[in-house]
Amino acid sequence: MSEKKQIGLAVIGCGVVGRMRATLARDFPGIGWIGLKPECRPRHLNRVDE
Repeated sequence: MSEKKQIGLAVIGCGVVGRMRATLARDFPGIGWIGLKPECRPRHLNRVDE
Protein backbone atom coordinates (compact mmCIF):
# COMPACT_ATOMS: atom_id res chain seq x y z
CA MET A 1 0.00 0.00 0.00
CA SER A 2 1.21 3.48 -0.76
CA GLU A 3 1.40 6.06 1.96
CA LYS A 4 -0.88 9.08 1.54
CA LYS A 5 1.02 12.34 1.17
CA GLN A 6 0.15 15.36 3.24
CA ILE A 7 0.88 18.99 2.54
CA GLY A 8 1.14 22.08 4.69
CA LEU A 9 -1.02 25.13 4.16
CA ALA A 10 -0.10 28.72 5.00
CA VAL A 11 -2.91 31.25 5.38
CA ILE A 12 -1.73 34.86 5.09
CA GLY A 13 -4.18 37.29 6.68
CA CYS A 14 -6.34 36.16 9.57
CA GLY A 15 -9.40 38.26 8.92
CA VAL A 16 -12.84 36.78 8.41
CA VAL A 17 -11.98 35.09 5.11
CA GLY A 18 -8.59 33.79 6.30
CA ARG A 19 -10.12 32.22 9.40
CA MET A 20 -12.90 30.70 7.33
CA ARG A 21 -10.38 29.13 4.93
CA ALA A 22 -8.29 27.75 7.78
CA THR A 23 -11.36 26.25 9.44
CA LEU A 24 -12.43 24.54 6.22
CA ALA A 25 -8.90 23.30 5.53
CA ARG A 26 -8.59 21.83 9.02
CA ASP A 27 -10.94 18.95 8.13
CA PHE A 28 -9.73 18.52 4.54
CA PRO A 29 -7.92 15.23 3.91
CA GLY A 30 -4.30 15.65 2.93
CA ILE A 31 -3.60 18.77 5.00
CA GLY A 32 -0.88 17.91 7.50
CA TRP A 33 -0.43 21.35 9.09
CA ILE A 34 -1.83 24.86 8.86
CA GLY A 35 0.21 27.98 9.52
CA LEU A 36 -1.50 31.32 10.17
CA LYS A 37 0.18 34.70 9.61
CA PRO A 38 -1.70 37.91 10.35
CA GLU A 39 -1.22 40.54 7.70
CA CYS A 40 1.33 43.09 8.85
CA ARG A 41 0.85 46.38 7.05
CA PRO A 42 1.91 49.79 8.30
CA ARG A 43 -1.14 51.86 9.27
CA HIS A 44 -0.26 54.69 6.90
CA LEU A 45 -0.78 52.31 3.94
CA ASN A 46 -4.38 51.65 5.00
CA ARG A 47 -5.45 55.28 4.45
CA VAL A 48 -6.37 56.66 1.08
CA ASP A 49 -4.84 60.07 0.49
CA GLU A 50 -7.16 62.52 -1.24
